[in-house]
Amino acid sequence: MKDTIVAEVRTDLRLRSEVGIEKYNTTLDRTDIDLKGWLQHAYEETLDKALYLKRAIRELEQDKVKCKCKIPHPQMKVSENGVSGYCAGCVKPL
Repeated sequence: MKDTIVAEVRTDLRLRSEVGIEKYNTTLDRTDIDLKGWLQHAYEETLDKALYLKRAIRELEQDKVKCKCKIPHPQMKVSENGVSGYCAGCVKPL
């Protein structure tokens, strides 16, 4: 049995490493950064992640649509022609 999620993450890690080596001409084996420096890098990346998550959450909240059953459905979006899709609450085409 193969775990496809693990396989995808392994591929992502390998590709990310290749990008980093190309961009910085070094690997994480480098010794010119001390432990505090590595922790600072991780902290800054974590702050960036929080910003990306908040931005995505805001987009989901802005895309909520209320149908006739008055239940907000974040998976549905308003298109130029109106709402498309199905209401998860009343299971009726909109």
